[in-house]
Amino acid sequence: HCMFPVWLWSMGTTLLTSALLVKFYRIMKVFNNKHLKRVIITVRDMLFVVLILFSFNVLILMLWQLLAPWRWHRETIEIDIFDKVIETAGSCSADSGKNSVPFICVLVLYHLALFFLLGYMAYRSRNVPTDFQEGYWISLAVAFELQLLLLGIPIVLAVRDTDLSTLYLTVSLIIIIMNSTLTVLIFGPKMVRVYQGKDVTIDSPVLLSSNASKNGSSNSSLSKVNGTSSQ
Repeated sequence: HCMFPVWLWSMGTTLLTSALLVKFYRIMKVFNNKHLKRVIITVRDMLFVVLILFSFNVLILMLWQLLAPWRWHRETIEIDIFDKVIETAGSCSADSGKNSVPFICVLVLYHLALFFLLGYMAYRSRNVPTDFQEGYWISLAVAFELQLLLLGIPIVLAVRDTDLSTLYLTVSLIIIIMNSTLTVLIFGPKMVRVYQGKDVTIDSPVLLSSNASKNGSSNSSLSKVNGTSSQ
């Protein structure tokens, strides 16, 4: 069960960042088309990129799982004069003779590379209207999550050898904040725009009613013009 949270966090974060990356890629291909050529980007092409990024993440996790997986180990901390165990401590770590640090470093660097690439593509598409992308909010989310990683990793290492409840609470808060920040900063502004009536679709009642009123006013004005001209 020690590797289960790692799998969930890593795969969930990769799916989220890869989906945003292919979205920015499609936007850049369409809006940075200087020669005005026809650009076709199918759903299959985007899913293929997501699959590659996700497969690389699964490959790292599989190698870690097979070569140096974390297991639950319990160590004796204190015994009495009769050689009876008084206090023990358990933690998730690799088996004796195996080192999981290289896999942790590769996995963290991979996610950092995805975050930096996501921030770069958000910056490249900064001139695209907000109706088609969320570059500003994604840039804020990426900057916030990078700060959280840079601060969270030393904090986890600092509380690792202390109380187990403190370590569990710290890691849980970091994972919850990282996975919810990007989602809130993407969907929050959209929900506000929809609530304020600034973001409507072609089939929405608001737009249909406005178009109908515009068509009605234009028809009435046209009839008035025709009536004055006939007189």
